[in-house]
Amino acid sequence: TEGRRVLESAITAQGEIGASDRAAALSGAALLAEAQWELERARELHLEALSLYRTTGDAKGTARSLTGLGVIARHGGDLDSARALHQEALDVWRATGDHAGTAGALLDLGAISHLRGDQRNAKPLLRQSLELFTKSHDAAGEATAHQWLGVVALAGGSLDTAATHFEESLKQWRRLGNQQMTAADLGNLGEARYLAGAFADAEALYREALNIYDSLGDPMGRGFVVSQLGRLALDRKQTEDAVSLLLDGLRLRWDAGDRGGAADTLDALAEAVVQTGDLNWARTIVVAGEALRAETGLARLPVYAGRYAAVKDAI
Repeated sequence: TEGRRVLESAITAQGEIGASDRAAALSGAALLAEAQWELERARELHLEALSLYRTTGDAKGTARSLTGLGVIARHGGDLDSARALHQEALDVWRATGDHAGTAGALLDLGAISHLRGDQRNAKPLLRQSLELFTKSHDAAGEATAHQWLGVVALAGGSLDTAATHFEESLKQWRRLGNQQMTAADLGNLGEARYLAGAFADAEALYREALNIYDSLGDPMGRGFVVSQLGRLALDRKQTEDAVSLLLDGLRLRWDAGDRGGAADTLDALAEAVVQTGDLNWARTIVVAGEALRAETGLARLPVYAGRYAAVKDAI
């Protein structure tokens, strides 16, 4: 919040400001707006920065802005635009010979493949990314690659492999002092423990993540954890609590623009509503979730496919 206030003030300041300095301020403000899930404002700032970077011939700045726009498109569920933007960024990074930038673009393309349900292509892209980050001695990049490799492993039900990647990523983020990513991996590790049936361990990890997200004012992160606590309540047969938590998680994720997360929460909410016996409401939720996935191309995690099939059978 403080960083954004300073940068937004700089952007609107009167007087002569060089194009490169203005582009850097715009880019920084865009990243902070993105971190606060004000995605439309972040997109506006990235677009203005991109125009300046292209005018001044700053290739690396151009690639960074393309990446930011790709991430925003990804969160909004526009996977086609996201892939095109990340591919363009990859071409620029490779042209400049920047290994860390290339690694980041490969990671982003791997993430898009995962979100489409194409795990076969996601894994090699993420492994290439990890190798390049390691060669570049980029600790944050390595942590991010481990995080996404964990997500892919979790999606396929390889829970031990997922936990190993999440634990490595979590160790790196804690060493680097990145609270937001620390919370993300606490939540990810919690999901791996939850799917393995270790409910008490999962809840402890979720609560720790939730405390961090609350301290940061991160609504999207909170939406993920609250939704996962709803799944936990569902499996503990605490149906009323599950419905309440999942509705809260759905509102948070939708308001933050996290359409993929909203689709996942809708799946869990439908399962909870089936437990209440209200099959008409459950049917409405399923139709909404299917429409959202059809519109965005966001795939359902295979590890949850059996549960979703049981909900449709019940309806």
